[in-house]
Amino acid sequence: MNDNRNSMNNASSKPRRHCSDLTLLVPPRQQIAVPLPLPPSNNHINFSELDRLNKIGSGNGGTVYKVLHRPTNTYFALKVIYVTNDEEVLRQIRREIEILRVVDNLNVVKCHDWYDHAGEIQVLLEYMDLGSLEKTHLCDESSLAAVTRQILSGIYYLHTLKIVHRDIKPSNLLINSKNQVKIADFGVSRILEQTTDHCTSPVGTMGYMSPERIKTDINKGKYDGCAGDIWSVGVSILEFYIGKFPFPIDPARRWTASQLLRHPFVTGEH
Repeated sequence: MNDNRNSMNNASSKPRRHCSDLTLLVPPRQQIAVPLPLPPSNNHINFSELDRLNKIGSGNGGTVYKVLHRPTNTYFALKVIYVTNDEEVLRQIRREIEILRVVDNLNVVKCHDWYDHAGEIQVLLEYMDLGSLEKTHLCDESSLAAVTRQILSGIYYLHTLKIVHRDIKPSNLLINSKNQVKIADFGVSRILEQTTDHCTSPVGTMGYMSPERIKTDINKGKYDGCAGDIWSVGVSILEFYIGKFPFPIDPARRWTASQLLRHPFVTGEH
């Protein structure tokens, strides 16, 4: 389980910012049959022609770099996943690449190619030049609505393909200079083979998980992955609106039992 709220694709120290004039393109309904084996690489880009410029994030077993494709002078994001002998990790890698290979939507980060080399799986992704929406404060409702529409557009598209993300949070929502918001990081996502299928593993980021995902004794640990994504979207939107994580708990500010016993509500002196 990943409890880390750090961004996979953006430095956590960036200042809060405001976004405006964000647009939405709703995708048409599509059905794609997703094969199970690891797909072959498209081999469109020679990975030896990529220059790694700087690290822009890490998490979920990999590191993301900003890279330059020298022949075309084009920037990409290169996600490097470190291969292990852990079969569960390998299944997760195969699932992530399979999802990235089939998705094609304005509000989902595009995968251009991937390359398996020397114990690393290198995934070449669309570069989002403004990073993630982590620490973004959208105080006016029109901007908030525009962001929400784009996120829901991407979620709608994924759910139509029976793909659940399972780790929706501001650091996995990226934005570019065209004010396009896109969903990223499918490291713990899952393809639902049937519409009645359920998820069981409590993966993701705890603070953005729906109650039924955390309380695993509900329904024998099974939960609706699509409904779980919607909860995570809701928490993220609330965070954008108030400008900080909506459920903070600061232990240093928590009263002791001795202090609480002297509180007027407890003593009856109010």
